Amino acid sequence: VLQGAKRPVPNQIPDFAFESTVIPERCNTCPEFYMKSPVLCIDPCRKRTDICIPNRSIKRNAMIRCFTVFLSIFILTVNVKGQYEPMVVEGAHWVVFDKYNDSTSHHMLKIEGDTVVNGKPYKKLYRQEILSDATSIQDFLPPYYLIGTQQLTGLIRDDVQEEIVYSIFYTTPYGECSTGEEELVHDYSLTVGSPLVGCLHEDQSIPTASVDSLKTEFIWGQHREVQYVSTGFRFIEGIGGDTGPISSSICCPIPGIKIEVVDYCIGTDAECALEPVAIKEQYTSEFNVYPNPADDYLKIKLDEKEDVMIWLVSPSGQVVYQKEIEDGVYPTLSIQINRILSGFYFLKIRTKNQLFCKKIVVR
Repeated sequence: VLQGAKRPVPNQIPDFAFESTVIPERCNTCPEFYMKSPVLCIDPCRKRTDICIPNRSIKRNAMIRCFTVFLSIFILTVNVKGQYEPMVVEGAHWVVFDKYNDSTSHHMLKIEGDTVVNGKPYKKLYRQEILSDATSIQDFLPPYYLIGTQQLTGLIRDDVQEEIVYSIFYTTPYGECSTGEEELVHDYSLTVGSPLVGCLHEDQSIPTASVDSLKTEFIWGQHREVQYVSTGFRFIEGIGGDTGPISSSICCPIPGIKIEVVDYCIGTDAECALEPVAIKEQYTSEFNVYPNPADDYLKIKLDEKEDVMIWLVSPSGQVVYQKEIEDGVYPTLSIQINRILSGFYFLKIRTKNQLFCKKIVVR
């Protein structure tokens, strides 16, 4: 055998295992093995277990690689499935700007409480009117003052596995939906080109809407998948349509009518800047807060000649700023906010006789 020559053994040892090493013929005495160090085969009396790796090791490594691939695919699938954001969350609030020509019917929808129907768990969906004369979204600002009593409009549940929302309507918003029976509200697993299903999207005189495109957008504090629909509406995972959790796709924009979700929050009524009209007077104050939204500084004009306590609180309840002012020392207080994370906060000012609360947006 010439130095540097390759001599493969057919059906026993792959060529890539030899490189340029001399392989004596007597190394064929262990054909069931792949050679680890062929040069050691020069000694015919050396045990083959010193120089060979069993085929089963190769097979075991291949099995491990296959298992790793399948495990990765499984984890990826689980993660993708886990990205679905449920709509039916305890304490979810939707503030809806609702204007019909010269009249307003602004309202709040919220999920509160549990029940079971036919063995299936549901959450309760309530509606309550908001007192506001705002005729434009720009003027519809927090705090929002609730009037009347909240009305139970129906029950709602998520099928998280299928990414579908179901509801039992007590008062149906559209004629195609029945009352007292479970109806499919919306399917958030639809792909591009799929027709929308559910009673909210059915109308015999209007063609069925379909999904035009899918996008992932940062909406209401996190990234959510959005279905853009052929009728010009959109459906947001975890939120619902443009008009709230119970939204239709069959209506087109009509002059003089504007219905749109302007605020979404998870928490109590107070945490979501929703207050009963009975305590509205407590929030009437001479305090002037500007600008809002704010970038670097938030200014508060204090016209009180008494002790004042000021808090800036996040929706989760974390106090990001706190200051006590004695006897109106600062007629105008400037709060530096450029180090505070962007988002909305509640500014609370307490005096001896009143409590002032306002929602502040930090950009």
